[in-house]
Amino acid sequence: MDAWVFLKGLETLSLRMRAHITLPASTTHSRISADECKAADIGDESIGVAVVLPPVDIIADLARGLDHIKKRAIEVLV
Repeated sequence: MDAWVFLKGLETLSLRMRAHITLPASTTHSRISADECKAADIGDESIGVAVVLPPVDIIADLARGLDHIKKRAIEVLV
């Protein structure tokens, strides 16, 4: 799943920090129907991020996570 690959590519943010990173389909929205998730545009690849931190370069870290997905996709293709 790309969402897990993304999370593994993060350096600053993590599931252990004071950032709240979730996979809504398996956490916050896991008890609602598939139709309700679809109506809310929540899928298996959706990622929720809430951050209350001192200033850090969050955008760069999120970009690293996305780059990690790209690298994994290239490795799979090669």
